[in-house]
Amino acid sequence: MCLFLIYAALIVYKNPEPIISFRKVLSYFLLFAFIPLYFSKLLKENPVQFLRDVIYFSIGLLLVGFLYAIVRPDLTFLVERYNGILGNPNGVGIFCNVLLFAIYIITDKYPELFTNREKLFFYVVIGISMIMAGTRTGIMSVMIFLLFARFNKLSPFYGFAILIVIALSYQLFTDNLSDILHSLGLEKSLRSETIESGSGRFVAWTFAWTHSKKLFLWHGLGLR
Repeated sequence: MCLFLIYAALIVYKNPEPIISFRKVLSYFLLFAFIPLYFSKLLKENPVQFLRDVIYFSIGLLLVGFLYAIVRPDLTFLVERYNGILGNPNGVGIFCNVLLFAIYIITDKYPELFTNREKLFFYVVIGISMIMAGTRTGIMSVMIFLLFARFNKLSPFYGFAILIVIALSYQLFTDNLSDILHSLGLEKSLRSETIESGSGRFVAWTFAWTHSKKLFLWHGLGLR
């Protein structure tokens, strides 16, 4: 964290908008410095109530996204992909991934924290959000996690075995992913036609990496 903040502070003056850049660096500093401490404090004082509130708040964000999709679709869709109130479809996928993993782990440790109906409701909301956002990687991650967790509960050996099976069959699965989506009727919402091109992700990575090296590595450190 310290190295990131030092490096970010050094290149603020190189930004075309130094005031905006400084505000962003300051916001990340406050985020890294205080949020973990505040979370740790609340977790120590009342862990059960704190975790319950965090889950309810997170699900509430997804529900607000559904509401906005009805009343303000112009704000909740980016190039025909649902982004809720998180600003980016991939952001919805990451948020839902982390939230689902957290719910699974928390309810495993505190089984009485939520009723079965509440847990089912949470998973339905998360699933709908991910399908609407068309986050293929997120959905695949959830499927692998739930499958692995299920077998791991039965036996660590079974969990390890299913991990090996997933690793060996991953390429076969991705090669036939388009056909699988068509058979499930999800080819439109999960954009099966863009699987081979990576949905522009490879183009974005190449662009970002090239310009990062030029701008931040050389110009950012004053090198030529």
